[in-house]
Amino acid sequence: MLTVTLRSFQFHLLVAVSTTLMSAQTPRFRDYVPLGVNLSHQTIPIWNGGGLAILPRDSVATATIRFIGLTGGESTPIIFTLPGASSIKIFSAAQAQDGWTVLSGMAYDREGRGGGFVSIISSDRQSVTTIQAFPYCPYFARFSPDGSVWTLGIEMIKANPDAKAIQQDHALVRHFDREGKKIGSYIPKNGLSEIPAFALVNDVMSGLFMVCKDRVGWYASRAGRYFELSPTGLLTQYPGIPNSPDSDPVSGMALTDSGATMVSANRVYSLDRKSRTWSVVTLPGGSARTDAVIFGGSGDVIATDDKDLRDMLFFEIK
Repeated sequence: MLTVTLRSFQFHLLVAVSTTLMSAQTPRFRDYVPLGVNLSHQTIPIWNGGGLAILPRDSVATATIRFIGLTGGESTPIIFTLPGASSIKIFSAAQAQDGWTVLSGMAYDREGRGGGFVSIISSDRQSVTTIQAFPYCPYFARFSPDGSVWTLGIEMIKANPDAKAIQQDHALVRHFDREGKKIGSYIPKNGLSEIPAFALVNDVMSGLFMVCKDRVGWYASRAGRYFELSPTGLLTQYPGIPNSPDSDPVSGMALTDSGATMVSANRVYSLDRKSRTWSVVTLPGGSARTDAVIFGGSGDVIATDDKDLRDMLFFEIK
């Protein structure tokens, strides 16, 4: 049974602007992993350098988070509970290369008391540090290569992001060390007032969020924008991928340490920061493809599906 330590913190805001990074290089095929699991009816799983994380679909008292190992097939799952919680909804799970895992979600007791949480689980699974985040609802949590945790979320009370008790300048992006200590808070909600409220909430709940060594990326589909944040809080906005009549929703994203930012919709796109445009990328290996689903990235490697979410391919980008 895992030991849970509960902590809570006050958050401070930093408003900033940003820098330019190099454009993506050509992907090079690196490896192929048969997953051994059919993921076609699952939420798109996330690869953060460790196992491919598969989330439970429903709210449960005991959550089982499954992982696909890098040699294929399932590794030992995490069986997750919180003291007093009768309903746990896992929004996000990510596993680092060293085996540490971070979860984010919401938990409630039988009387409806509770709220958002972030749980950081050690690689030996002997301890968990849980941050009680209420009224902040962390919809995404990711590891940085330095072991720290970045989250994307929004404050809500009784599912209402406009409740009077909520400060409208609260930070959407928050940064923690592995002990659960707050390092920083970024992107105040009222700093994005040009985005309609419904679109902002939707993009926090169902956008894309990834981290690499020198930046944090948030793809906001409804707003049609991509936000990139440096570790010191410098923020840059880019237009989203071009829309077309046959466009699919953006399904995945990867950031690499070499500067690449790639997203998948019905095609794979790469960001050119100099021209502030996205170009279609053809992935090598087997038959050339432009329609892969991106699972995530780590270092200079991105992971995608091969066919119908049944297999995983790795590509190196330098």
